[in-house]
Formats: sequence, C-alpha cells, structure tokens
Amino acid sequence: SAHREAAHAASLGLELLVTDHHKPAGKPPPAPYVLNPHLPDCDFGCKDLAGVGVAFKLAWALGQQLGGGGNVPEHYRHLLMEALPLVAIGTIADMVPLTGENRVLAHYGLRVLPESSNPGIQALLETARIAGKPSLSTYHVAFQLAPRLNAAGRMAHARSAADMLTTDDARHAADLAKHLEQQNRRRQRLQLAITKEARERVECGAELDRFGCIVLSSPDWHPGVAGLVASRLAESFWRPTFILCEESGVARGSARSIPGFDLFDAIRRCEDLVERFGGHEGAAGLSVSLENLDAFKRRLNEISAEVLGPEPPTPQLRLEGEVRLSDISETVVEELRRLAPFGIGNPDPLFAARQVRLAGNPQLVGSQRKHLSFLARQGQVTLRVIAFQKAGWMGELRARRNEPFALAFEPTINTFNGYPSVELRAEDIQWEPEA
Repeated sequence: SAHREAAHAASLGLELLVTDHHKPAGKPPPAPYVLNPHLPDCDFGCKDLAGVGVAFKLAWALGQQLGGGGNVPEHYRHLLMEALPLVAIGTIADMVPLTGENRVLAHYGLRVLPESSNPGIQALLETARIAGKPSLSTYHVAFQLAPRLNAAGRMAHARSAADMLTTDDARHAADLAKHLEQQNRRRQRLQLAITKEARERVECGAELDRFGCIVLSSPDWHPGVAGLVASRLAESFWRPTFILCEESGVARGSARSIPGFDLFDAIRRCEDLVERFGGHEGAAGLSVSLENLDAFKRRLNEISAEVLGPEPPTPQLRLEGEVRLSDISETVVEELRRLAPFGIGNPDPLFAARQVRLAGNPQLVGSQRKHLSFLARQGQVTLRVIAFQKAGWMGELRARRNEPFALAFEPTINTFNGYPSVELRAEDIQWEPEA
C-alpha cells in the first residue's frame, strides 16, 4: 500500500522491487516488480508465506539464476542454509499458519537455530537465557526471541535489531542484544500500563453491552505496543479489538481478531472512512482521522453484528480429548512433540482432566509476578502446573482450594536443573461439582 513511497522511488530513478505477504488493499504500488503470493495473477502454491518467507523465496530464485536456472551454487546454498534460522524466527513471529511450506521452513529453521553461526542470534539466545539448549520450539521464538527483536522497532527504531543480526562482531552483537533487552523491559512496563487502562475503560463503560468490537483510542498511548494490547484484550473479552493512538488529528494503531471475524475484510468495507490500512484476517494496522472515528466504530459494529451475530460471541477452547493425569508420561509428551512445530493452523494439542484438586499453595512466579505455579492432583498423581499470564487465578484458587475443577492444559517437559519432568501448561480451569 506504499504508493507514495514507490512513486518517489521512481522519481529518483530507482528500480524498486517490493516483497510483501499481506492481502493487497487495492492496486499494488507502481513498481517494476511486486512479489506477493496474494496478487491475483500469482500462481505460487503457498499463499500463507510470511514476509520473511517471500524474501527467502526471492533469495532462493536468485541463487537458481546464478546457477544458470537450475541448482543453486554450493556457496549460495550455504548462504541459504545460514539464513534458515532467521526464516524460522520471522515465520513464527509473524503468526502465519504453520502449515504447508511454512511448516517446512519453521521445522528446519528451528533444527539449526541453536547452532547458528550468526553472532546476533547467539547473543539473542544468551540474553533470553536459552543458549545451549539442544532443541528450541515455536514457544521459545514466540515468547522469548521475537519480543526482544520486536522491542527495538516498538520502542525506538528497528535498526538496532537489524544491526545485531547482520554484524560479524560478537562483542558488538552482545552489546546490541543487551540494548534490546532493556528496550524489551521498557516495552513490558508500557504494555502493562496501557493494557490496565484499556481494560478498565472496557469494564467501566458500555462497550461490551453495545458493541461487537472494542475500539479504544487515546493521545497518551504508544503505537509500538498497540498490537500487543489489542491481542490481550481480544483474548480476554473475546471481541475483535482496535487499539489506536491519537496524534495530529489521526488515530493510528493495530487490531487483533477472534476466530470467525476477518479483520482485513471488515476494514476494507470501511475503506471510505480510513486513511491507510493493511494486514490479514487475524491482525491489521490502520490509520483513521479523528473526525471519522465515530463513524468507523458504528460501521465496524454493524459488520460485527452481521458476521458474529447480535449476541456476544462465546469464547471457545479446542480440546483434543479428555485424559487422566496418569496418562501423561514423558514418552507421551515426546510422541506429541513429533507433530511440531505448533502454531497458527497447527495448534498445540490441548487436553482436559476432570476432578483435579489443588495440592499445596499456588505461587506467583516470573520477574513481574504475572504467572501462576501450582500443583494439581488427580488420584495418586500430582503434577506441576504453570499458568502464564494467569496471576488473576490466585484468589479463586485459594478461596476454593478444596473444590475439584477441570483443567485444560498442554503437556510439556520441564528440564529444570537438567532433570526432565512432566509439566502442564494451563490454559483454563472450570470448577466442577464433587463427583
């Protein structure tokens, strides 16, 4: 959608090549080459490539040309293999479906990620405290590596992340990784504050009663964390959520959706009210003038009522089946891991166990005390449970500590101090009557 920039490049005599993976908003920019699997005349099979996947396919095609249109030359093949960890990180961080070619790129990229010769990647693994792990998963990328990389662009300028990933100097890479760590901590504090304020505005207002979408704006919010805040609220209230930052008469920000609501299509139907937009079904970015903001809200919620129905949508959690805690062994978890990499389109397998009881006292964990750890007992089996971002469960667990509950969880292996043990990553709990 960068038509002005493309026209300016042309006026300077630059031959511009554009790579993208978002659904085009209207005509593509005026450039000699536009590579996007969503273009109408593109017959490439994998429509869900991330931006990094499109760039990787371009690099691959250039390598084939260097080889005379056939096999990639050996030195260039080595370059492509060295790039695979970056492809995996970008594919997972961009939250595209991990199916088809994306699954292949993520799988092989994760396999070579721990041994990457890239000084920046190794520095990043060190600051995330996962250097030396023999294998890494999509979880490590999505929740430990990607937030640190993204913090640069969210809080200041993405150049420091790019410099870290392209430098050959290990010491310089380590310094830049420390800088990203500081930026990420600043991002966490800012995100927490804005999420708290936005949540209070939703809970204190009439938004949930009147609207299918949540659309909030403020001149005091930082655009770098708008998407993260929108994601948190969409997950909590199970509504498509728009978080916008007001500046110079324009509200700019990000939106996150829920299953069944196509954000890109909804914003496209409001195209006459927005200045710029882009994205896909689950996530989008947009700019809308403040004078059109109320009309934009009304239009969005008319679309929401049409798509989701007049009643508030019911949150849903897809479970693979009901099990007993005694069924979850290290062998079973290892078998499930063979279905990885997990992500959008191939979600982590979730199971439910009924008539579970709390064993011992739950504890808040993590540097910001946002996570909850407790022991769950069913019959003669007791397993440790970690519930990320679920500190709010603490009060109810303590108050109803003698009551049974159903636990929805993902089984994992914890290798703390080098000793593997089964651990349950909790997604939800539901109180049950005594059996």
